[in-house]
Formats: sequence, structure tokens, C-alpha cells
Amino acid sequence: MIALALYFVAITAGLIVDADSAEIAVLASRGAGAGHIVLLYLLEWMLLAVPVAALAPLPAAAFARLMGAADGFLRFRPGPPLPVAVSWDAYATAGAAAAAGVVAALVPVAVALRRTVVEARQRSSRVADRPLWQRAYLDFAGLVVLGLLLLVFRSASLQPGAGAAAIAGDPGLYLLPAAFLAACALLLVRVVGWAFRTLDALVGDRTPLPAAMPLRRIGRQPARFAPVLLLLCFTAALGSYSAAAARTMDANLAAAVDYRVGAPLRLAEVSPCTTEQPEAGACVTYDPAPMSPSRGVRPMPPFALHAGVPGIAAASEIETEPVTVTGAGGAVASTTLVLVDPATYGAVGWWGPRLDPLPLATYLAVLAARPGAIFLSPGLLPPAAEVAGAPVAVTDQLGSGLSSVPFSVAGPVLRWPGAGVQAPFALAALGPAERALGIVEVQRIALIRPAPGATAATITTGLAGRGILASSEDESAPEVAAALGTPEWAGQSGLLSVGFLVALAVTAAGYLFYAALLLRGQITQFGLLRALGLPWGRLVGSVAAEQGGLLLTGGAAGTAVGLAAAALFLPLFRPAFSGPGAPPFLASGPGGAFGEVAGLTVALMATVLGALLLLLRRLHVGETVKLEE
Repeated sequence: MIALALYFVAITAGLIVDADSAEIAVLASRGAGAGHIVLLYLLEWMLLAVPVAALAPLPAAAFARLMGAADGFLRFRPGPPLPVAVSWDAYATAGAAAAAGVVAALVPVAVALRRTVVEARQRSSRVADRPLWQRAYLDFAGLVVLGLLLLVFRSASLQPGAGAAAIAGDPGLYLLPAAFLAACALLLVRVVGWAFRTLDALVGDRTPLPAAMPLRRIGRQPARFAPVLLLLCFTAALGSYSAAAARTMDANLAAAVDYRVGAPLRLAEVSPCTTEQPEAGACVTYDPAPMSPSRGVRPMPPFALHAGVPGIAAASEIETEPVTVTGAGGAVASTTLVLVDPATYGAVGWWGPRLDPLPLATYLAVLAARPGAIFLSPGLLPPAAEVAGAPVAVTDQLGSGLSSVPFSVAGPVLRWPGAGVQAPFALAALGPAERALGIVEVQRIALIRPAPGATAATITTGLAGRGILASSEDESAPEVAAALGTPEWAGQSGLLSVGFLVALAVTAAGYLFYAALLLRGQITQFGLLRALGLPWGRLVGSVAAEQGGLLLTGGAAGTAVGLAAAALFLPLFRPAFSGPGAPPFLASGPGGAFGEVAGLTVALMATVLGALLLLLRRLHVGETVKLEE
């Protein structure tokens, strides 16, 4: 943002100095020293910079409060504002920024001092020279350097599972994409000149004058429009990239919570009776089975008792059991067997994109149709023992069932939401495997989809009345909301949102000032066209076509650059959301936020364009045509 603001100051000062270049040359030719002229402009800029530095911390505090209220990209929640104090450090920083702005504004003055009166007059009537960065091909060189930095940055990535705190603490995740956007914006200026010159050569002679004028002006003098294009392209790119980054972080955070919980409500249910301290009346609602000799507790109440509990719209059961898997060739592995109910899981469980090698429907259909099917995580057994159809033997490590039960490998499995296990593990159907292995159920996971308006407290109270006790409960929606509301996450969203809004405001102001000064520089040309008989409406239409073409070109190209930056740099966030037991990282596009970005940009730029055309009507074009010009 600081670089964008300094650029805005430099281009605005450059236009002002260009308008004064003849006067500067006359002063220099009359004996005024370079120091006197620089001092004159220094005093002028200081008169503007001092009050700005004194007042800047106040709106900065308002922006800080706005960042603290962020609830996503361009979304802000109501509530008490974030307490922000304006300290002396803020004024010192504002003073330093103002001083940097003054220095940036003095650079065009130093360049103008090198021109004579004749050179200043010639420059005002000739095609502007290409800027230094174009002559030195710094746009191409910048993209090459950024490509190398991207490769280095990917090799030195974040720690797995670091989360938002690591993203906020790594400036490279922000500076590298911003530099890429700036380099692409510079390249756009070069390409736009070629494109408009080619278009003018193809159709310029057959196009009406109001449409041909913008083509010729932009094609022949792209350097004059370079600052506006740079601002427009960078802001549009920043908006689309920020929207994609915010949506990616929010979506992966929500996916991590949904994967761990597995359903809207997850209950860890335990046996209500123990040998040491049985709860009075806790086991009377079902037929207590004999004590489990290896665990010393009674088995669980039937899961069917969940049906009809107030507040439960659907429920499914998951069990985990430590087992030993023996494959072909005698390969043996100890792992966790995840048992799911294929008839009910599909109506309750959460499933994300690219979560497993196979779709959820395939897993459930195979488990329902083949009671002896088992899915194994890759690497649990040697590859030859994991091929589809290979026989395996499973033994319950707790010794409560038969010695060994045969299964047939049905395919691979990497993750299973809500099970609370990490790969490698095995997956099988609940009923057949539980009966075959003789598992005595003493604890289980209940995945529940609550009815509309139902609460977790209502559901657990109803289950307790049927002898089903929950040792813990997790709700996905409140946990996602709490995670998104943490200071680290609000700071990320606020930084992206406020950064884009500030960039948009700077671009709108820069575009208005720069275009207004350009129009004032072209007033003689407009006067001549009016004197030659060009109607006022066609002149206004020509200016509107020129400025509208710039807006459309910069906005469309900037959006494409932002989406390209998202595809290149958002994968750098992957380690922060990866880790054992986490869903796969998915980079998202801007989604619905793109409409908000485009709407804000179009509305503001249309307002600025209207103000620019209104300013054109106020210019006294007829008074500018002079015989000597």
C-alpha cells in the first residue's frame, strides 16, 4: 500500500511538473539555480505534507478498527469496535511516510531541471519517450526473478499445520504475490501499446473519428497512459487475488473443522455402567449384557435408541477398534479398524472434494453389498497384499472375539471424516465386521444431523434419558464460527479487505487526478477539433470511449493477472493447513466475492468517469485556440 501511495504521489507530481516544465526552464535560463527551484517545490510539497501527516493517524485508526471487525473478505460484523489508541509512533510513521512522499514528488522536478526551454516545448508536442523500466526491460526481468523466488519459496515452505498465525508471520506470502502483480502490470502497459497500435493499423482508417481518436492516442503514446493502466491493473489484480486468498483460507479452515467433527454434531458416547461405580438407573432401559472380561465395563445401549430422540433428524454410528491385519505372504500390521454403517452414514456424514481416492457413494455401496469387504490405507501392507481382491485376516487385539476373520481388500482409503484416526487404517462395514470379530461395544462415535432449531443440549438430554451418555460433544458450525472469529483470522481477512479498499480508493483518486490533468493538457487539441466543426457530443463520446477503454482494459487484464497469481501463489498456503489427519488443501477462486470486487470497482470508476466528463464540460475549450498554437 505504501508503494502504491508513493507511486500515486509521483505520477501526480510528474504531471504537475510537466505542466510547469516551461516555467522551470525559463527560471533556469534566467539564472535561477537548481537548488532554488527545488527549494520552491519543496516548500510547496511541505505545505501539503505537514497537515496530511498531522491528520493521517486518525483515519488510520478507523481503518484499524475496520480490520478488527472483519468477518471474511469485504464482510464486517457489527459489534463494539476494536480498541485502537493513536500513539506517538503513529505520528512518527506518518511523518516518515509524508517525507517519503515529498522525496517522490521531487524526483520529477530534478528531471525537469535538465531540460531547456526548447526541449520543454518540444516534449509537450512530441510522443512521450518510453519509461526507463521499458527501455531496460525491467518488466521481463522482474518476472524471471519472481519465478526463481517462487521456486525457492516453495522449497522453504511453512511448517505443516501452522495455521493463520504462520501465514500472518511470513511477509513473503504477501510481498511475493504483490511483486508479481506489479511486474505483470508493467508488462501489461507494454502489451497494451502494441495491441492498440495493431488495432489502429487494422481498423483505424475505417473507424469514425470519435472511436479512431482513442485508438491512435493510446497506441502512439502508451507512456502517457501507463500510470493509469498500472493503477487500474494492479488494483483489479489485487482485488481478485485477495478474494481468492480469503476464500481459500476460510474454506480450508472450515474443511479442517468439518473433517475432524465429521457431521453437524459429533458425540463421543461411553458405556454408562462400570464395575467400580455404576450409575443408578443408567442401565435399566436396555438388556445389560455380561461384563466384558478384557475391559471391565458393560456394553453400550443399542444405537437404535437414537431413533425418536427429540432433535435428531438422522444419526449414524462409527466405531474404532485396534486390530492386527495379516496379508498375503504373512505380512502383519497393527492398525485401527474403522467401522461405519453404510446405510446411514451418507445422510449424516460430511464429505469434501478429493478427500479419498474413491467417492463416498462407492465406499458405502461396496460396504453395503459385500459384508466381507475391507478398505486399507496404502502402505499398511506390502503393495502385493493391498491389491483389490487380495485376502486378508483381521484379529481383534483386545481378544474379545474370534482369533481371525477373513476379509477381501476392496480398495484404498486415505481419510474418513469424524473417525478421529490417521492413516494408515482399515475400513469395514459396522454390523458384519462387529459380529464376525465378536467386538463388545463399550464406546462409539455418534454422528448426528440435528433437526431445525434443535440444540446439542436438547439432544444429549434426550439421549441420557435412554441411558446413552456422551463424554464429549463437538458442533461443526459453532467451531467454524469461533475459528473464523479469532484475532489472527480476523486480522488476515481485515488486512486483505482493507488493503483492497485502500488500493481502490487510491486508484480512483489517482485516476481522476491524472486523467483530469491529461485532459487539461489536451485542451488545445479539443479546441482545434471544435473549431474544425466536431460536435460537442462526439467530442465527449471520444473522451468517454478513451477513458472507458482504459478502464475496461485495465480491469479485465488485472482480473486475469489476479487469478493467475492465485493459481501460482495460493498453493504456498498448503503447509499451513496440512498435517496428519487433515483434509487435502484446495485452492479456491474468488467465488461470490468476485461480484463484490467487480461491483465496487465498476461503481467507483463509473462515478469517477462521470466526474471526469463533468469536468470536461467545465473546461473553456473555445478560449484556448490561439494563433501561435
